[in-house]
Amino acid sequence: GVVQSTGTVDFLAAPLAVTERFSELAHQGRMPEARFRFSAPCLRSACTKWQGGCGVAERASALALQHDLQADPGNIPDCAIRTRCQWHAEHGAEICVACRWVITERATTADG
Repeated sequence: GVVQSTGTVDFLAAPLAVTERFSELAHQGRMPEARFRFSAPCLRSACTKWQGGCGVAERASALALQHDLQADPGNIPDCAIRTRCQWHAEHGAEICVACRWVITERATTADG
């Protein structure tokens, strides 16, 4: 997805392969992680965030509940990876609302 200035992610309608050319272009300017959110296959127990399920998804789900972000299952954003998404497999459509807020790097300002 593409990270917006609001801190949310706009999902792509179709997967975009990270090619060498994409990488070259993405490294111009800010760090790619501050501009894009990338996905990769879930590593399950080989990942440090795995806790019998995805720890990142669990935290995102808890924060969504805390901030009263609720999904309308009939109106969730289009997502190119939903059919193979570990978060969706574990949490269903509810995670799709929280997912838009999960980014790797927050933009920093001169004030820090």
